[in-house]
Amino acid sequence: MDAREFFQKVVVPRYFRRRWSRPLPRPLLCPICKSPAAQELDRTGDATGFHCPTHGDFKVADTVFAEAKARDYAREQWEAALDKAKERTEPEGWPLIITDDFF
Repeated sequence: MDAREFFQKVVVPRYFRRRWSRPLPRPLLCPICKSPAAQELDRTGDATGFHCPTHGDFKVADTVFAEAKARDYAREQWEAALDKAKERTEPEGWPLIITDDFF
C-alpha cells in the first residue's frame, strides 16, 4: 500500500470518526436529575442542549462534563448552576451552564 492509499483508507476515516462521532449515553440522561426522558437538542459550538421535563431546555458546555467527571457534582449544585445560568440568559435564549456556575 502506498502513502496515498494509506492516507485515504486509514488516516482520513480515523480523523472523521474521532471528530464527528461522540458517544452519548442511551438512554440520554439529564445531567441534573438523571431523568431518562431527557432529549438532546442541537449542539451549538462547545455546548450540548438538553430538554428535560423537570428542568426545561438548557445547554451545558462540554468543559463542564469534563470537570463534572472529576468532581461528581450533586444535584443541588447542578440546580444552583442552572439558576445562575438562567440569570445571564437573554429572554429568548437557553441557559448555558458553564464551569464558573459551580463556584
